[in-house]
Amino acid sequence: MSDRLSDFDKSTRINELKSVIKDAEFMASDIKAVNTHLHTFYSFNIEGISPTEVLYRAKRAGVEVAGTVDFDVLDAMEEVFEVGDILKLRTIASLEARVFVEDYADRDINSPGESGVLYAMGVGFTKLPEAGSNAEKVLTQMRTGVRERNIQLLSRLESTLAPMVLDYVGDVESLTPAGNVTERHLIEALELKSKSMYSGVELHTYWSERLGMTVEEVASMIDDSATLRNTIRAKLMKRGGVGYKQPDSSTFPPLKSMMDMVREMKALPCWAWLDGSSNGEKDATELVEYMVSVGIRSIAIIPERNWNFADEAVKKAKVAALNDIVEAGRRHDMLFVVGTEMNNYGQPFVDDFSAPELAPFVGDFMSGAYVVYGHTILELVASKGMMSDWAAEMFGTDYSSMNKFYAQLGEAAVDPVGAKEKLGSLKDFSNLDAVIAAVK
Repeated sequence: MSDRLSDFDKSTRINELKSVIKDAEFMASDIKAVNTHLHTFYSFNIEGISPTEVLYRAKRAGVEVAGTVDFDVLDAMEEVFEVGDILKLRTIASLEARVFVEDYADRDINSPGESGVLYAMGVGFTKLPEAGSNAEKVLTQMRTGVRERNIQLLSRLESTLAPMVLDYVGDVESLTPAGNVTERHLIEALELKSKSMYSGVELHTYWSERLGMTVEEVASMIDDSATLRNTIRAKLMKRGGVGYKQPDSSTFPPLKSMMDMVREMKALPCWAWLDGSSNGEKDATELVEYMVSVGIRSIAIIPERNWNFADEAVKKAKVAALNDIVEAGRRHDMLFVVGTEMNNYGQPFVDDFSAPELAPFVGDFMSGAYVVYGHTILELVASKGMMSDWAAEMFGTDYSSMNKFYAQLGEAAVDPVGAKEKLGSLKDFSNLDAVIAAVK
C-alpha cells in the first residue's frame, strides 16, 4: 500500500488514488458487508491512515457501504464524497463525541466508570455548518474543548513525566493533519518522545519508575507499541492514574447541544451502544425509549466486540445483550449503524457477517447502512434527506415506511456519480417508486 495514500496533503493522496486504482483489483461486492464506523487520521486511526486510504481499503474488501467517523470534527467529510465518486463506492460521513446526559448522571452508559458520559454521534452529514450558525458555534466549541482537556491532562502529568516535556504543537498536534488530537495521540507522543530521549536500560528505567513496574517488565514490552501504549494509558490516564480527572456535567457538552447541532445540519442523531453490561445499558428497552424521547433514532454498534469471544459463557451473554438492543430498536424502527472502528489494536477491518452469532442481525445492519446512504445522496442532491421538510411531509412519523424508502434508494444507487446525476435531473419527487427507479 502506498504511503502517499495517507500523505497529510490531500491533493497528494487523491492523485495517488487515481494512479493506484488503474491496476487495483476489487472484490465483488457480493460479500454483503458494510463498515460505516471507520476512524481516520483526522481523529485517530490505529494505522494512521487517511479517509482516502481507509475507503480504498473498503473498496478492495468489497463492502457495500463505507463510512468514516471522527471525534469532534467533520474534516474528512468532503474527501469522503470525492473518494466515493472516484471509487464508485457508497460513502457516508459521521461524527462522534462525548457528551453529558443529566438524566443518567448517576449511571454509567457507554463510558465505563464515568456516570452520565455518553459517546454520541451524528451520522449522514452532507455539508459543513453555515458561517455564524449555532451549529458552527457548537462544532468550534467541541474542537477547542478537546484541546483544552488534552492540555489540562498533560498538565496533571507534568511532574510525573519530568524531565520529559511534550511540546503540544510540535510533538502532539504534528501527529494529525488538522491538529485534532485524541488521548491516543498523546500516548503515541509519549512513546515517541521517550524513545528519542532514552534507549536501553535508561528507557526501561524511565518508564518503570512512572508506571510502577519493574525494569524487567518494561523491557519485555518496550518494543511492543500496542502493549506499551495501552499500559501507559491504563496506568497514567485512566481511573486511578495521576492524569485522570473524573468527568462531570462541566467536562463535556450536554447531549441536547450536540443533537441540536446534528439536526440543524440535517444529519441523523445517533448514540453508540457498548455491550449492555453497564447499569445504564442493562435495560435495553428503557434506554431505547429514552433515546426516542429525545429524538434519537439511530444506534451505533461495534458487532465484533459483542460476539467474538473464546469463552462460551461470555459470548452467550454478549450475544444475548446484542439481541436485546436490536429487538428494542426494531420496536421503534431504529436504524443500526455498524462498523469496526479501527482506532484500537486487534480490530478487524470488516465484520464477519457470516458468523452464526450475527446472522439474526445482518439484515438490520445492511439496511441501516443503505438507509443512511440513501439519506446522504438525496440530501446532497436535493435537500430531501431524512431530516428535511420533504421527508416530514412524505412520511410524517411513519418511520418504517421512511426507512424502507431510503434503504431501497441507497441499495439501488450503486454508482454515486450516476445516482447523483440522475437525482439532480429529477423534477418530481412525489412518486417514491419513480425516485428509486431513477437511480437504477
